Amino acid sequence: MQFVIRRQVDKFGRVVLPNDLRKHYKIDKGGVVVIVATEEGILLKKPEKTTNN
Repeated sequence: MQFVIRRQVDKFGRVVLPNDLRKHYKIDKGGVVVIVATEEGILLKKPEKTTNN
């Protein structure tokens, strides 16, 4: 699935993730995302789940 959405960056440098995307990727309000700088641009990812042994 691919989404292409344009969003404006506000004066504080924030970008709002659309509700449809947050629901699809199960990102709750107050949730954490990982920001990765790549050669192609910026990638937002959900954190990898870790297990405590």
